[in-house]
Amino acid sequence: MFFEAIAIIVVILLMFIIFLREHRLEYAKTAGILMILPGTYAISCVVASVANRLLSVEQMHIIFYGVIVGLILACILIGCMANKIGKKKLRVLYVSVNGLFVLILTVIMLLKIPYPV
Repeated sequence: MFFEAIAIIVVILLMFIIFLREHRLEYAKTAGILMILPGTYAISCVVASVANRLLSVEQMHIIFYGVIVGLILACILIGCMANKIGKKKLRVLYVSVNGLFVLILTVIMLLKIPYPV
């Protein structure tokens, strides 16, 4: 799942750059928020690999906590961005769509954690 997380980051990063070039700063911030979860997964995979070699720590625990920290951080930032939206319907739609994306991605990442045999 590490390479899939990198692919997700690259696609969202391209959207982020396009939004910045079009001077859509709020859209770019939203794209940045959506990169947090796959970013924490990729970072925790690298940290888990190094920690497993040096300290004999279970990889799955580090990756699990990395995903949970990414989920919490993404949810907090989605809530902060939603607070800036004036219309209630748009706010609910923003939180629903982004929250659903983050939730589905979290479930997929947690199911793909390499468990020891």
